[in-house]
Amino acid sequence: MLRTVMLKGKEIQYDLIFKDVKNINVRIKPDGSINVSANRRIRTEYIDGLLSERADYILSTLNRFKTARSQRADEGCVELDRIMFLGDEIPVKIIGSHENKAEIKNGELLVFTYHDDDGKIKKVIDEWYDVQCKHYFDDIGNKVYHLFEERIKKCPEFTYKYMRSIWGSCNPVKYRISINKKLIRYDTRLIEFVFCHEFSHLLSPDHSSRFYDVLSSVMPDHDKRKKELKEVSSKTGNYR
Repeated sequence: MLRTVMLKGKEIQYDLIFKDVKNINVRIKPDGSINVSANRRIRTEYIDGLLSERADYILSTLNRFKTARSQRADEGCVELDRIMFLGDEIPVKIIGSHENKAEIKNGELLVFTYHDDDGKIKKVIDEWYDVQCKHYFDDIGNKVYHLFEERIKKCPEFTYKYMRSIWGSCNPVKYRISINKKLIRYDTRLIEFVFCHEFSHLLSPDHSSRFYDVLSSVMPDHDKRKKELKEVSSKTGNYR
């Protein structure tokens, strides 16, 4: 059962699981989720109160994990046991091989490699991510272009790279849109939002009322998607 508690003015959500246990066990995972197990005879209000008493520890641990995730994201790194891809969490399986490649099969990312060094294995996964960015971002960008093709002269050039503090950028002079590679981890709805946002800048370089008129005309729920992107990225250590 999902519950929400206020810890020093911050709203924190945790998953409460009732078990045949004597103690209340609080587990904070590296992804920022909190699991609490307790005997079902214990009142939920008492559990909320216990979390409030441990507020300093819980918040500091969440911040520590968030910083660690942020540092890994800056470096383009991924976890070795799981990855995020288009909004789904996918387990990773390392397979000894004479070649270095990765592919998704039966719901797993199979990483074939002759390396046993974590850094080199992550490099294989990052190279796989790069291929997926090119494939999926090109496809999404071209689909979004059709929403604008009556108002712009041609489809702009797309480039993809890791960016620290923005999800995308637009250069109307060079007719180029750049997209943050980190977006490949998120749902396609959120990638579409960033593309629509940057395409709208081809018609309005600032964030004037005209810009939002253009964006709303092609994506009426852009505010909802922006909020969703912000919420999802805050949990995974990304930005904006």
